[in-house]
Amino acid sequence: MVGDEEASIVDALNALRHRYTYVFTTGGIGPTHDDITADCVAKAFGVSIDVDPRALAIMQERLVATGTEMNEARLRMTRIPKGADLVLNKVSGAPGIWIGNVIVMAGVPSIMQAMLDEVAPKLKTGIRMLSETVRADAREGDIGTQLGEIAKANPEVAIGSYPFFDPQHGPNTNVVLRARDAQKLASATRAVEDMLQRVRGAQSSGVIGPRSFRACTVSGPGRVARAALRNAGVSPFRAKPSCRAGWMRGSRLRMTGAAIADRLLTRS
Repeated sequence: MVGDEEASIVDALNALRHRYTYVFTTGGIGPTHDDITADCVAKAFGVSIDVDPRALAIMQERLVATGTEMNEARLRMTRIPKGADLVLNKVSGAPGIWIGNVIVMAGVPSIMQAMLDEVAPKLKTGIRMLSETVRADAREGDIGTQLGEIAKANPEVAIGSYPFFDPQHGPNTNVVLRARDAQKLASATRAVEDMLQRVRGAQSSGVIGPRSFRACTVSGPGRVARAALRNAGVSPFRAKPSCRAGWMRGSRLRMTGAAIADRLLTRS
């Protein structure tokens, strides 16, 4: 964001318009004294600015239709840098500005959207970016390393992971893949889907219910825990053969089977 300061706006425009295909600005082309964007655009391009007959005609037609009179403030909105094209505004009349690769639009969201709709079909575009979204049904931390390996093997495909919370099943992740080549995108997507299937398959051997919790065997309490979980409506699970890792280490002596079941059901 650039404030209403002439030097800052001019510097930003001159820096960005030489680096990017298009520069879009919003705000600062209204009727008040601090609406200085049009003047700054003219200064950045080294051209004059004055009342534009095309913009004036549009505004006069709009004012007649709404029963409003022209005044000095509204006349400010017809000032256009020399050599610029107008960006039509079907909402309130006052046009935007298109000069070089700089497109100047209103700051009011509904008016800006109307102006953007006008210019969008005229923009030069490159190769279309394709994307695929895969629901992981796994936590981001469970697939981070594998995604990194797939990304390394598919350098022309951008792969991102975005965690979210599913009210029914808890923490989850969306994997988004983007590429310009449809075949490369499809290949990387298959690699992600295959990896997710392997991860979910590996987890299923030690998972209880839909929450992806792991459990380990603790002789007597372990059997009681499984029975308590079944009574609580949780699908039966296969327990790991040892109790060397995780929070259940040492639970044999300190926790009852019911307590273990409670911890498993409530652990996040």
